Amino acid sequence: MNLFMMHDQGLLQYFNLVEGCLHMIEKYEMQHNITYEWIIRTRVDGYWSGQIPPLHTFDPTFYHVPFGSQYGGLNDRFGMGNTNTSRVALARLSLLPLLHKRGLKQLNSESAFKAQLVASRVPFKFTELPFCVLSTRKYSWPPAFWGVPVASITTKGPLNGSKCRPCSPRASGSEAQGVVDKLSKAWGWPGRIKGLQLCDAHGDWEPHWERVFAKASQVDVSHDMKIIKNLTLASCIQEIEDFQQQWDVWDAPPAKTICEQRFMFHSTLWASWSFILFCNVVSTQRLGAGLRVSYTYNPGLWHCLHLTSRMCLVCHYFASEPGENISILH
Repeated sequence: MNLFMMHDQGLLQYFNLVEGCLHMIEKYEMQHNITYEWIIRTRVDGYWSGQIPPLHTFDPTFYHVPFGSQYGGLNDRFGMGNTNTSRVALARLSLLPLLHKRGLKQLNSESAFKAQLVASRVPFKFTELPFCVLSTRKYSWPPAFWGVPVASITTKGPLNGSKCRPCSPRASGSEAQGVVDKLSKAWGWPGRIKGLQLCDAHGDWEPHWERVFAKASQVDVSHDMKIIKNLTLASCIQEIEDFQQQWDVWDAPPAKTICEQRFMFHSTLWASWSFILFCNVVSTQRLGAGLRVSYTYNPGLWHCLHLTSRMCLVCHYFASEPGENISILH
């Protein structure tokens, strides 16, 4: 089935993982005799600079996605909806035959995402969200018409899932907006962002990027970075095994296999990846006001999780309003 323009197997694996999260939610609902009213899908490498807007501001008849970064379809770096709309949005793999029947081929992830919502008659609505996706990838500066802009996490406005890194901005304000306004509106354009600051991301993360993060987030990461850099194989395995005990379902390779991967990476690169996942845990505290999170951060552990076979951590949040159950997917 020739559905995708590149990375076919990788995309199919990704779709399978997303839909695997849906199966885990359904199994949990059945086991505990509950039905979630809202399901939120976010990313493990996301950095949240603020909170998700209050639930009462979302229309439950729509599936909610961020502005910008459409890449020919819809921004799929965040999604939020009720049980019915979310079941369609998360069915990334099982809805492919329907798209194929309609003659929809050569699709990337974003265009396939839009097509499955349209084909299933699920209306969608754009919303502004204060998060970005941390990345160690290199991108040209300035970004070309079909290029990818990389924002600084120091940007004050909602970044709606744009790629980002902790950097000293190369362009700010109207200058930065002028750079991104030259991008394709249907591709990498992130939208109009108040106080936008852009990074020159053609090289590695700048030296002392930890200071940029500390200033932007008001969180000092120096102690945690030391722990991560000095982590031993034995302590990594122990922490993952302890963490595993906190979950009803744990679908991943053995802790030893996960941790051994950590020592195959160059220490500087690993520190960057470690930091990306650490940022997510720090910023998740800002993700939902009035919500109680069911997991806690353990320094030196989260950097291992992106190597698991199933990139799906189903974290159950319970809203402060009675009767509202929310499932958060990372």
